[in-house]
Amino acid sequence: CLDGGSHAGGYGVVATDGAYVKIERNVFNWNRHSIAGDGSYGTGYVARDNLILQDGGVHFKCVDHEDLPDLLLNPFAVGYDIVKQVLDAGNIYHTHAIDMHGVGSCGHFNSDHNCHQAGEYMDIEDNTILYTAGNGIHLRGTPVLASSSPPDAKIGMDVKDNVFAHTVHDGGYITTGAMTQNEVGLHDLGNTLGLNTFSDRKRCDFDGDTVPDDFIATGIGWWYASSLLAGRWVFLNRSTTRVTGVTLGDVDGDHRCDVTANGTVLHNPDPQVRTVSPGAVTTVYGEPVSLDLFASGGTPGYTWTVTGLPPGLSASPAGHISGMPSSGSSSTVTAQASDSHGRTSGFSFVWSFNARVPGVQGADQATAQNAIAAAGLSSTVSNNDDCASPGDVEIQNPLGGVSVPFGSSVQLTVSTCSGGGGGGGGGDGGDGGGGLPK
Repeated sequence: CLDGGSHAGGYGVVATDGAYVKIERNVFNWNRHSIAGDGSYGTGYVARDNLILQDGGVHFKCVDHEDLPDLLLNPFAVGYDIVKQVLDAGNIYHTHAIDMHGVGSCGHFNSDHNCHQAGEYMDIEDNTILYTAGNGIHLRGTPVLASSSPPDAKIGMDVKDNVFAHTVHDGGYITTGAMTQNEVGLHDLGNTLGLNTFSDRKRCDFDGDTVPDDFIATGIGWWYASSLLAGRWVFLNRSTTRVTGVTLGDVDGDHRCDVTANGTVLHNPDPQVRTVSPGAVTTVYGEPVSLDLFASGGTPGYTWTVTGLPPGLSASPAGHISGMPSSGSSSTVTAQASDSHGRTSGFSFVWSFNARVPGVQGADQATAQNAIAAAGLSSTVSNNDDCASPGDVEIQNPLGGVSVPFGSSVQLTVSTCSGGGGGGGGGDGGDGGGGLPK
């Protein structure tokens, strides 16, 4: 407000500069726009399973700037006046909840962002939009294909299977409705108008704190107001079944309410299954492996699925990894745990190998190099012309038993004797070495 701007109500989520955003299971209220895009090439979003409450498109006008310096001199009186301005209906107007801006200044009232290019693709589905003071959805130009997008990429704004409290389909600038477009590109399919079940509620303890939580069924989704989260609405499930068609109760004994509808139990998905990655794993090539994966949360009775393990290793459904690696190549492993109700959590990590250096001091050069190669290592050789033990390894670095990265080199020092050795003993008391006679 201090710069005279027009966005005092704040935005929920904004996609700009070619970004494509996934927006799911959020609750919006008291935003100027709950979801918006700047209209630039390639920009778009998928908005699914969100709840936009009654004040999802409200906009506060800026307070009188002349009051602000006086606020320091008389904070109580002037502060009271500013609050009155903010709460005054004359300082509030209502705009749309979801949009994609156009990039042109034209269209209605020759206003900014209301024509021409308007992003690329927006997928708005399975949301509940209870806001009715302004338009629910506004496409403010025409979506176009970005030059960097594949030729078969989707273009437009698909609005499908949403529930609107609005009873009027087509909105505009004078009257408001569920959706409106300035040009073309909005596709409407399977939406429900005139449905607001926000006051139709049941109560049950969904978050396990012994305090009953409000439950609503909007016609497309189930939500509960968590007492642990100061009444914040939490998404439970996508369903068209209304409050009168569900039974609430703790079916599985985890002290959290479950929902039964049409003979099927939805086990409360909160808390979620939680897993912790072991991080980068390094084991020794050629030695047995044993590693256990762990999960918590959800409903115990976890089943693990593990892919990408190095050759020679396998994982049990209980999350125990074992075996003898038959290759020293690194692998990216993906692991996922499912609890007894099918809720999942997972992670990926890199599995790499070290090699155990064999002890080859005293062995002949060929035997030593073969042992090093069998361990997954390479070797380099230097000679020591000391005639101590020609052909044998005198020194190795690193020493035997040390673990080093797979493929590392072991330095060998081999004894040689380029000048020949000492002579043999003489016969009948003769001097050795073939010396001259005395």
